[in-house]
Amino acid sequence: MFSRRNYLATALVVFLFVELMPAALAVNYTITYNANATQHQDGVTSGSVPTTSTHAAGASVTVAANSGNLARQGFTFAGWNTLANGNGTNYTAGSGTITINANTPLYAKWTIPASARLIGAGGSLVTITDPNAVSGASNCTGGNIRGITSDGSHVYFRPSKATTYLCKVDLNGFVVQAINVGANLSAISAESIDLSYSSGCIFLRPNGSANNNIYCIDTSDWTVNAKTVSQNWYAGGGWLNGNIIDFPDGRVGAVSAPNTSAPNGVGTGAGQCPSGMSCKILRLFNVIGTGKNVSFTFSEDIVLADIESGWPNDEHGIATDGTYLYEVMYSSGYKVWALRSAAPSYIVFNGSGSGACTASTGVSGSLCSINTPTAGAGTVANATFLGRDHTSGRYLMGDYGAAMFYKSDSSFPPAGPGSLIAAINSLSLPSNAITASYRTPVVITVNVNVASKVTFKAGNTILTGCKNKSVTGSGSSFSATCTWRPSVRGAVPITVIATPTGPAYGASTSNPLNVFVGRRVGNR
Repeated sequence: MFSRRNYLATALVVFLFVELMPAALAVNYTITYNANATQHQDGVTSGSVPTTSTHAAGASVTVAANSGNLARQGFTFAGWNTLANGNGTNYTAGSGTITINANTPLYAKWTIPASARLIGAGGSLVTITDPNAVSGASNCTGGNIRGITSDGSHVYFRPSKATTYLCKVDLNGFVVQAINVGANLSAISAESIDLSYSSGCIFLRPNGSANNNIYCIDTSDWTVNAKTVSQNWYAGGGWLNGNIIDFPDGRVGAVSAPNTSAPNGVGTGAGQCPSGMSCKILRLFNVIGTGKNVSFTFSEDIVLADIESGWPNDEHGIATDGTYLYEVMYSSGYKVWALRSAAPSYIVFNGSGSGACTASTGVSGSLCSINTPTAGAGTVANATFLGRDHTSGRYLMGDYGAAMFYKSDSSFPPAGPGSLIAAINSLSLPSNAITASYRTPVVITVNVNVASKVTFKAGNTILTGCKNKSVTGSGSSFSATCTWRPSVRGAVPITVIATPTGPAYGASTSNPLNVFVGRRVGNR
């Protein structure tokens, strides 16, 4: 038998044991969120991830919304994933549920927008033909492509058959004009030299060296005019060392050879590439004036960072929509950078080599081997030179071995956080102006998401009094108007260029609004 003293001690021990057990067995787990800026390639994010949350074991938890407006340059936020490579379990931000049985990290999942992988995601091959018996067209149909660009209405290229000629075709490849520009053009090599279009000029460099020379072929009279830019180009690299590029906002530029040191003030640290990466430099100039009267002012240098040293060693073309920059390399695919000002621009899509072109990346392997891409019913013999039609949103790739070019599907880049372009939310005519009348005023309104200067164009012509118009509004809702008196009849594409007044965004060009202009109604 227990004494009274022993009994009380025993009871006390039991009491303490019962009280302590539940506290010792209770388990809590955390959910943490990771911005995952290195999925696909190194990159950069803005905004913030949700705060860490703590939950009891076995709890069913709704994963956090993107409360901190997390965004990543050039990518689309697609929720949360259990693995950094995006191949784990997906959870929809703000509504997906997860049962917690361990500490759980969730990673932002970033997808590559379709407009950052257009080559191989569609499009077609276009053969140059002459259904209208244009004078001199045999030089265009019988020669291979040497340089390619577009003014938004037509495609221009130099034919290999006659280096004094410039060919003007529509997007169906029908020859519109075959221009014998003359000896001033043939004096500039057709090899390793690309074309670009801006401000009434087809631009080309004389070579790929570090000089300040550029030529303007004035599209009003087809004269070749020697010009200079305000700083030297960087020397180009690979085969297409005389590359040149045009932006939707009218700027022109060129990309340096790989492994080029960044100038001071650009990049990171002492103005160089990010640690452990290789770089090229995109040097850009503003184009002032039009045609043979153009002049240039320096715009900026943009650092293109790459984990691969020396790529490309055989460049075959560059092009941009103002948000993404494409560069192609013979027999080794292409890469796409998300452009940033005053900081390194990182790769969004690495299509270098056919292994990168799979169903998971949304790009067919038939076009990743850039030397002989296949689209539709044909194959490009030797894909060379790259351009873009900024009106239709199509990339153009010439065939060095045949009179044909590849045109991508039409697509415009996304806007918003993490993008360098302003979003043009709408472009409209008054409800009673589905069609317009010759010489009769029509008010056009555009809405954009950031404060901008807005320019209105009919075809390739800036509308009178509608250049660099200031917007009104606040927050993310701004608008501008233009009063247009149509001076031509028939179908007219109206487009708008919004150039943000702040440094966080770049210029954006709207999709065209096609307006039919009929005869004048009423008295003069």
